Amino acid sequence: MSSPIKLSGGSIAKYCTFYSNVEKQNSIEYCTSTELKDSNGKFLGNIHMIGSMDSPDAVLGVIQTDPFMTSLDSIKTTYHTMVDSVVCNCWQDQKPGNLESISAWVDAVKVHHLEGKRTTSHSQISGFAQKQLLIEVTTNTEGYLWKFIITN
Repeated sequence: MSSPIKLSGGSIAKYCTFYSNVEKQNSIEYCTSTELKDSNGKFLGNIHMIGSMDSPDAVLGVIQTDPFMTSLDSIKTTYHTMVDSVVCNCWQDQKPGNLESISAWVDAVKVHHLEGKRTTSHSQISGFAQKQLLIEVTTNTEGYLWKFIITN
């Protein structure tokens, strides 16, 4: 990971536009972005966090994969780390959506997206106290853009 870029004040409205809830966007005190790289230093994507200095309101992990999804393991590792860090280290105990793991969820979303032949697919999991988890996959010219969003 790169060192985080921390934004505040007017920079939030300019650089943190990925947060679509305009009403809440005006109350954001803090926004940070970090580049993700694989073990060889190759760029994978970004993690963005917004909210207050005390607690993020939303965390967004974005990873671009090639048409063969060769970096799918990196997606699974990143999303697992995000859940453990921001939500809880409790997936095995709670098994939201009756899924054994985040890896199983990613696999199910991949199959759903490829079989559905849509440009964009969504999958949402609830079951964690005051946290919502969403995966969005969009087919693009480079392959697939994966977004993992955790919100309050």
